[in-house]
Amino acid sequence: MIGLSKKLQNNIGLNAQVNSLSNSQASTLLILDSQEKTSQIDIARSLHLKPPSVVTLVDELEKLKLVRRHTHPQSRRAYQIKLTPLGKTEAQKVKRQAFQLESLVKASLTKDEYKAFTSAVNKLSRKIDEQNSNGKGVKK
Repeated sequence: MIGLSKKLQNNIGLNAQVNSLSNSQASTLLILDSQEKTSQIDIARSLHLKPPSVVTLVDELEKLKLVRRHTHPQSRRAYQIKLTPLGKTEAQKVKRQAFQLESLVKASLTKDEYKAFTSAVNKLSRKIDEQNSNGKGVKK
């Protein structure tokens, strides 16, 4: 499974991006691209990360000039994270690469195999989410 995961990551080509985005950074750009205004807490929930990790993640994206923090209108301690124009461009690149990967998977499998594959991946994802929400995730 780890070997397949690495091959898929390499096929997406995130490391070939101009800014050498990590998977978490690329995922954050996609989240922000799909939602006009997003908080760091929302990003943490979506990526299943702890809030302090998201602070570091957003710091890195700010240094790359891909996102900007804005003070939340209801709370001076909270921030809304928004894509910059460069961030929007990078998010579109990530979307194209994800589409290319999906196309590769679809072309490599029959319709039934693809349906079974996506069903299995979704089931595993739900199970992992369930374990993480119960505090039973894999310990590092």
